[in-house]
Amino acid sequence: MNPDLDQTEPLLPKTPTNVVTFEPNDPEDPRNWSKVRKWLMVAAIVPIDLSVSWGASGFSPVASDFAKDMGVSSSVTVLGLSITALARPFRFLSTEAIVQFGALYNGFLYGLSFLFNGAFHMIFGPDGYGFDTVGVGISFLGIVLGITVGLATNIFQERYYQQRVSQAGNHDAPEARVHYAKLAAIVLPISLLAFALTATPNIHPFFAVFASAFWGWSFYTLILMTLTYTEDAYKTYSASALAGIGLIRNLAGAGFPLVGRHLFLNAGTRNASLVLMAIAICLAPIPFILEQRGASLRKRSPWAAAHEDEDESGDN
Repeated sequence: MNPDLDQTEPLLPKTPTNVVTFEPNDPEDPRNWSKVRKWLMVAAIVPIDLSVSWGASGFSPVASDFAKDMGVSSSVTVLGLSITALARPFRFLSTEAIVQFGALYNGFLYGLSFLFNGAFHMIFGPDGYGFDTVGVGISFLGIVLGITVGLATNIFQERYYQQRVSQAGNHDAPEARVHYAKLAAIVLPISLLAFALTATPNIHPFFAVFASAFWGWSFYTLILMTLTYTEDAYKTYSASALAGIGLIRNLAGAGFPLVGRHLFLNAGTRNASLVLMAIAICLAPIPFILEQRGASLRKRSPWAAAHEDEDESGDN
């Protein structure tokens, strides 16, 4: 043992210690927070924790090889890859027509889904049809039914896609993804028009709920089309493309209920639904454009074209 080492001296310098204490009924004590505040804190912290864990593992398989090839430290490698991963979704949003189309449809449809949560209470609640909380909840069964039918029709959509893939020599056929979406793009504005004309207390609520079922089917079919088409088009880069779409979707999901509530209150159910129908009509050509021009759009994209070249080299 080294005699110069004094075992009685602390190895680390002493720092002042602050002990936080709370009074029994102190509102700042986390144990005294309301349940709403506690859940809000959990909802804010948990996604951050998850994103940190995913981000830490997402680049680890390639970071060491990349650092060796480029002659840089792993810290520089992870930083560069992280910056690229964070910036690429914004680049896709600003330059890729396919991502822009998907973002428009996803934003509109998800925004409508959140908007209807509040609008249905105004339409079917005490100020509309006069339903109580349970009755308002039952009015959502039309949308639930439509989405359920969408699950069933997707079986036929997938069969059609597999046939097209087989015809293409077992290569991906992204344009086959829009087969049922073309019909859904037409049904969507029609369902909103039917809802606008029937969602009034002097007409039986069954008709408005029935119209919402067609909206639910269109919602599911179009959402699924944008996601699967994007994945088939960009493959390796689809995560960045879907991240860009998800950003617009989340922003629309937050903004639509704020704007939509004022729209329904000030313009009324019929006029507000007609405005939404007009937006749906403007978006209706998207599946048809992807079917006719999707291949050329992918060839113009450096990320999608890379996979097109791989398929061609595989044939040779």
